[in-house]
Amino acid sequence: MPRIYYFLPGRTDPVSETSAGWRSALPLQRHAARAPFPENPEFGWTHGVYFQTARDFLERNRYALLVRAVSSRLKRPVNVAEISLIQITIMKHGAFYHPALVQVAGFSEPLFFVLNAAVSKNGKQILHQEFEALARLGQIKGHAAYLPRVYGQASVPTPSGDTAEMFLGDWFAGFHEFHLSKDNDASAFNLRVWDDVKGHHFLSDKQSLAVYQQAAGILTSYYNPVTFEQIFPWHHAAGDFIVREDGFGMDVRLITVRQYAPLFDEGRKTRKESAPLEQVLFGLLIFLLNLSLRMRIDRIDGTGELVWAKESALAPVWKGFLEGLRMNRFGMPASNDLISKFKAYLFQICVSDAFELARAAAGGFHPEAAERELIALHLIDHVAALWAIITQGGGGQ
Repeated sequence: MPRIYYFLPGRTDPVSETSAGWRSALPLQRHAARAPFPENPEFGWTHGVYFQTARDFLERNRYALLVRAVSSRLKRPVNVAEISLIQITIMKHGAFYHPALVQVAGFSEPLFFVLNAAVSKNGKQILHQEFEALARLGQIKGHAAYLPRVYGQASVPTPSGDTAEMFLGDWFAGFHEFHLSKDNDASAFNLRVWDDVKGHHFLSDKQSLAVYQQAAGILTSYYNPVTFEQIFPWHHAAGDFIVREDGFGMDVRLITVRQYAPLFDEGRKTRKESAPLEQVLFGLLIFLLNLSLRMRIDRIDGTGELVWAKESALAPVWKGFLEGLRMNRFGMPASNDLISKFKAYLFQICVSDAFELARAAAGGFHPEAAERELIALHLIDHVAALWAIITQGGGGQ
């Protein structure tokens, strides 16, 4: 059987049952992860319990799930005896998940997978929804692979009688989380990549705009214009998007789909029938407004106060939206004909009506969410700038 080693975030030395880190509490979210870990956690989850549960998940049926994942990646049958070593590294602690990087050795080069684990009641429910959504969206024929492929999920008991819900998926190697941060040499917040190898660094304006454009394109490409189903909610502050820099430019991926459903009830009624064009166009408008607002919201360095991205991000969002429609593979082909019809539809919408619709779209946040106050502060300027880009042909055609 493979040898298995366990690592804490940012550590190069493995932990074992005799290590203090093994007995330390598992933080329930990334804010708590900054504080020293208590030796006697009250809620029962330690790093050691997490690692043992992750091992039990991978060992089920003689590593059948991991073997299937490796076989899929290598595109050939694989025997468990070929796997010589497994490293499990806890990467971060989110509001719902505790993802781990699973590195598999024994082949010409290491293979990387993500093991998403949920230990809270809400996290377990969301994990089930996410696995089903990722599996479903991964089956869209002809769609580019912007989401991680998933291989299987299971409920795993712990020695204390609790359970964890887990699923295994692809890890996007070489990609990193990014957030708005304060650049000492600039007057505004800029995108900063959390690269632990090259070091955290700021993107250039050109690179940042490419990130916003690709992120908008990805979300739009998965939007179903007939049923109004979409990936929602998503948050820059949660690190939902990741980026890789290479010689060809910026490469963006979306690593989570908490839910894939229509935002309003009319979509459910038309799921198996053609929606009227007027309804399709109105749905696209609401989607665009919501997309443009949320694309500008982040938290400073991922955990700080809410911050609003620069207006220059809007043109790439509009361009990415159009590119996403062209990539769309759902029931009503989002051809150039639909795009032209939508543009004509937008020209019939006055900016004041767009403002009211955008204000309604912002209502998707919880009534007490700080994001609502932030949007209200910028909404007039935001809609005016977006409408100027649309009506004046900015951001591409």
